[in-house]
Amino acid sequence: MKIRDIDLNEIVELFGTPAYVIDFDRVRENFLRLHNAIKCPHVIAYAYKANYEPELVRMLANLGSGATVPSAFGVMLARWAGVPPDRTVLVGPSPSPEDLREAISFGAIISVESASEARAIKKLGRANVMIRVNPGIEAGAHPSLATGKKGSKFGIPPREALEIYKSLKGEMRTLGFHVHIGSQILSAEPFKAALDILSDLAEKAGGVDIIDLG
Repeated sequence: MKIRDIDLNEIVELFGTPAYVIDFDRVRENFLRLHNAIKCPHVIAYAYKANYEPELVRMLANLGSGATVPSAFGVMLARWAGVPPDRTVLVGPSPSPEDLREAISFGAIISVESASEARAIKKLGRANVMIRVNPGIEAGAHPSLATGKKGSKFGIPPREALEIYKSLKGEMRTLGFHVHIGSQILSAEPFKAALDILSDLAEKAGGVDIIDLG
């Protein structure tokens, strides 16, 4: 068995098993295929929770990738990899004070998941923020992967999200709205529905810099 011209048996002989092998050429090809398919100004922010192998994230950063990170460690890794602060996004429910401080110190963007998180950020300093919206859209291969459905712990309902966004203006650098509706979604329709909701919020907010589809 081979990956490209590399015999996997040789890897096993060198490193033993289990062995985790990444085809960097395939990752690069997939990234550029997606990048070239999107015709509007955009950033593809790779999710470090998928695989945070240091050389992998550095290779992606060199291609222009941003970083979606879950913790202070992720922020530090993105910085090491060469991802600019304005392409680094801290995402996840209930970030620790350490997570928030590291993001603020680096100048990363924080995706705010609740009113209580917004209050916690205010105590730590002026930050770059966007608001994570729960659009009430159920999508994904399994119910457990549907993070944008009603009742999910992720994100804020649209009306409340807009109120929080407006309340943070002036105190924070408010950049826009974020949504993540799920994983293993094989149709574009749920993303279009989410985009319609975020576009409406952006208009009601008086315009935004970022619409993040997750």
